[in-house]
Amino acid sequence: IVQALFGSDTDQGAAPGELGGSTRFAVQEAVIDAVERLATRRPVVLAIDDLQWVDPPSSAVLAALCRRTADLALLIVAATRPHPAPATFADLTAADPVDTVVLHPLDPAAVEQLALGALGARPGPRLRTHLDRASGNPFFATEVLRSLRDDGELTVDPARAVVDTRSDELPPTLRQAILRRLR
Repeated sequence: IVQALFGSDTDQGAAPGELGGSTRFAVQEAVIDAVERLATRRPVVLAIDDLQWVDPPSSAVLAALCRRTADLALLIVAATRPHPAPATFADLTAADPVDTVVLHPLDPAAVEQLALGALGARPGPRLRTHLDRASGNPFFATEVLRSLRDDGELTVDPARAVVDTRSDELPPTLRQAILRRLR
């Protein structure tokens, strides 16, 4: 971003938290100005995922933009996990108006529908047991299905999707996917 905004004679390759104070401030102001210019011409949706990992300079930009939403055609949509909570979540939610939507785990019927949609067949009892271990988390349930299929441990016929393995252990590929997601 620094190179794109200011050319190659600035702190090349530096992460936002490593930039000098004046450069970091200039980058923050440039991003805020760019979003404001866009939002005065047409509606803008700024979508941020994994807000819990936001760095302080980006958080400052978001807080400034949140304070300006009442005056701009700007919608900020941010997704975060409850833990760890973003350090500035209180600053971001202090803006008016803020709507918070808490996503709850899927119930067993919804997980079964998710499996039906992904596989084209209802899950059999052993597959439902594996899916129950996802605790209603749609990402984990989808990863269970993908991992079992990729590992050749899932048979799908028009009536039922069944797990072919006798093991109740999570497939290694699922463990890896979950660990990647949690980092």
